[in-house]
Amino acid sequence: MGAAEGDPVAPGDGRLRDARRLELRAGVCRGGPGLPIATWPHFAEQFVNEKLAVDVLRVGVPVGVKDAAPWGVEAAAVVATREDVARAVAAVMDGGEEGSTRRARAAELGRNARDAVARGGSSDQNVALLLEWAERKKPTA
Repeated sequence: MGAAEGDPVAPGDGRLRDARRLELRAGVCRGGPGLPIATWPHFAEQFVNEKLAVDVLRVGVPVGVKDAAPWGVEAAAVVATREDVARAVAAVMDGGEEGSTRRARAAELGRNARDAVARGGSSDQNVALLLEWAERKKPTA
């Protein structure tokens, strides 16, 4: 039933997949703006996303992965212990001042994101302007 205490999380037991989902749900990119996150990057821009969530936006807690996984062998290359994951989840769920500050910051960013994509918000206006520009650039035949 998974890896032994202190061993790397076994790739076949579902926790690696769940951790990937957790990283993908980051309010940075998609699905759950307004919530603090634990980050577990594997390759490519995910390490930049982690820096954004943890250091810039201050809504994330890193699991502790330091090196990118080679393409095609992600599950074997990413090493995180149960303790790493437990520490990150405990920090995300922390009821103390640091956790409270992280949740408040995440909630504020979530409100801002929802306002931006709402009708009349900044993102909505930018998309409308882009479509208007593209319509003007359409060749007349």
